[in-house]
Amino acid sequence: MWRFYAVTQLKAREVAAMSDFTNIVTSVGFPIAMCLWFMLRTEKVIKENTKATNDLCKRIRGITK
Repeated sequence: MWRFYAVTQLKAREVAAMSDFTNIVTSVGFPIAMCLWFMLRTEKVIKENTKATNDLCKRIRGITK
């Protein structure tokens, strides 16, 4: 019963993402699906960190000039 309540509280996009993830796990297996998820998540974090580092470099250059 709690599963039905939890699913109804999720947005349609989240339900679709869960369905996609379930399909991936079913087709390639859990370890490979988790590797893909971590890879995509890590890539996003690396992009954000690169942007923050570049912004920091620009500010430091501005202060030292």
